[in-house]
Amino acid sequence: MENLLFDYFTHQGEFTNLGIYKDEISSINNDVHVLTQIIQGILMHDGFYKHYGLKHQSGLFHYMEDLLGEVKRIDSNPIIVPRSSEKQVQVCCRDYAVLLTSFLREKQIPARARCGFAHFDEKDKNWYDHWFCEYWSDKDNTWKKVDAQLNPHVRQVWNIKFDPYDAPKKLYKFSGELWIAWRENLVDASRFIIDNLNGSWLIRANLLRDFASLNKIEIEPHMMRINLGLNWNSWRLLSAKDSDLSKKDWELLDKIALLTVDADKNLLEIHGLFKDNIDLQPPKDLYQIQKESWTYTGIYLE
Repeated sequence: MENLLFDYFTHQGEFTNLGIYKDEISSINNDVHVLTQIIQGILMHDGFYKHYGLKHQSGLFHYMEDLLGEVKRIDSNPIIVPRSSEKQVQVCCRDYAVLLTSFLREKQIPARARCGFAHFDEKDKNWYDHWFCEYWSDKDNTWKKVDAQLNPHVRQVWNIKFDPYDAPKKLYKFSGELWIAWRENLVDASRFIIDNLNGSWLIRANLLRDFASLNKIEIEPHMMRINLGLNWNSWRLLSAKDSDLSKKDWELLDKIALLTVDADKNLLEIHGLFKDNIDLQPPKDLYQIQKESWTYTGIYLE
């Protein structure tokens, strides 16, 4: 199972495929610090544009090839060359996590983007919508969480004290962990926040995103569509009110929460359940049509 697991998370998915930029990345050092710093040199978290006197720019980059294409459109220099702030692409935490996942997979390092929640100070009782990257460390024989958006400037502004290349489990939680805690009345749903919104619906939405991401469909955060005047209506299980969910829906959500908490052990069941249940799959109208030039070359979990 271990070989199957590592092989699966070493191969690119549709969203992480680098396309025409593959060769440019394959020549880079495979150190996670180096790869993260390259990403920090070409991207800017869209919550920090005011710090640089810039206007807010928002876009959906489902595919990492398209994201790198935007980087190169703005500045044609090699990807390893850091951009000035006005030439960096404004993105969200998901894009940092998925791009680092893509880079690591290109270096044959098992990696996966996870959708969950974080808070950056133990004293803060709120949990904020967040994506982060997990990669397998052969040295430590474990998965490590990396928060690629925490560049030196962000770390200074937010007074980050921990190592973003080994983000602590107590501050970074999978959606499944917190869904279970909420269902057991151990946490208050109002503590789960994205922008000025909160509630149990957000825990459910991120649980569904995390489950899809473990199946290599890394769909964007809630506000990235809302800010563009789009919606999530076509994904029933994500967009429905709690009161509109059936008993079967609740049972399904409880099940996937348990599975995602131990994704290594449950990978085959995660894949099978996703494949057989359309309610768990992000409708394709939420993202672009698959690129014709891309063909999956990895293993299939049957």
